[in-house]
Amino acid sequence: MNNMNNNMMGGHTSIVGLVISIIVFLIVVKIIVSFAIMHQQKREENSEVKLKKHLKNYKDSGLSDSDIKLFRETMAEAKGYIMSWDKSIKKITELSVIEDVTGGVEAAKKTFQYIVENPSELTQQNDFLYKDLPNMLKLITSYEKLEAESVKNDKDLSEALLLIKTLSSRMAENYHKVLMKDVKIISKEVSNG
Repeated sequence: MNNMNNNMMGGHTSIVGLVISIIVFLIVVKIIVSFAIMHQQKREENSEVKLKKHLKNYKDSGLSDSDIKLFRETMAEAKGYIMSWDKSIKKITELSVIEDVTGGVEAAKKTFQYIVENPSELTQQNDFLYKDLPNMLKLITSYEKLEAESVKNDKDLSEALLLIKTLSSRMAENYHKVLMKDVKIISKEVSNG
């Protein structure tokens, strides 16, 4: 009889333990979900604040509503090109090496940010936005296709990499010119002050 009572008590204890474990698990999940929701809401608030700041900057720069729409579409497309380029660098060793040497994608990101903050520079950066970034994506896509072929042509692969490196270097030089333009403006202000 004692044995039977012990077995019943042991079974009852394990059910209580299971229920407590489930409750603790649900509480932990609820806490994690709550933190995730709060983090997402904070990111959305920050994003909305940034958007309002950018829209005010665009208006202050003299852009009309239709200009702002076109500007945002152009920049969204450019961002997509840069993100694709960055993603390719992370998965293709040869592109990673080129990035280490030229710093092209980092320069592209900084040039992008510069244009976002200075929308009047959009026309000065036509080649960057409408030629260089799309061409880089085309070159990378071509390189990936050449690399995927069963019979690889080393000459074609080398030529594609050389073009990627050249274009990447040009974008890094472009960003350097953007920086130097700001330095020259500040230099004039300091000299005249």
